[in-house]
Amino acid sequence: MTEKPGDTQGTEKEQGESRDESPLEQLLYLALGTALAAKKRIESDSAQFREFQQQAQDSARTLLKGLSSRGEEGRDSARDTARDALRTLLREVIDDLGLATKKDLEQLKKDLER
Repeated sequence: MTEKPGDTQGTEKEQGESRDESPLEQLLYLALGTALAAKKRIESDSAQFREFQQQAQDSARTLLKGLSSRGEEGRDSARDTARDALRTLLREVIDDLGLATKKDLEQLKKDLER
């Protein structure tokens, strides 16, 4: 039997050696193989978790920026609404009290100049 690269059967000598291993050695190799496989899986899962965590942080930052922008827009809108309401209220008070406005004074000045 000739051995080819990548041949997984191994040589007869290697197969004979594996048969000579005691059950304790086989158990030790099994435990070592399991531990190495678990380590590889944990490292893989850890990398995936870090990637997920980074994506979650990026999403949270984007959400907070969006909410902040909405809040600023809401603040500007509320300020404009309050300013308009105050102007309307002042006009009503001036009309109710019969006070002269700047426009009224300018008209009176023009009338007096004639």
